[in-house]
Amino acid sequence: MPWWALTLRVTGIGWFIAISIVIGICAGLKLDTWIHTKPLFMLIGLLLGTIVAFYGTYRAVQPIFNPPGGPVEPPDQTGSEGRG
Repeated sequence: MPWWALTLRVTGIGWFIAISIVIGICAGLKLDTWIHTKPLFMLIGLLLGTIVAFYGTYRAVQPIFNPPGGPVEPPDQTGSEGRG
């Protein structure tokens, strides 16, 4: 993966984390205003936004650590060529 693609992916992950948490908090504040339960839904929105952010980060980072061809197996270090 070229360096610029990795940079764009990491920048996108950062924005995804920030936007997920902000949307969760804003939705929670809106529900708190509507239902008159001041901190309850804001905290629930923060929790849900954080969970979504971590899950999205996990999904976005997977291709970096697990390339499409699969992991490369190290060569056999025992020297026994598999003969019995």
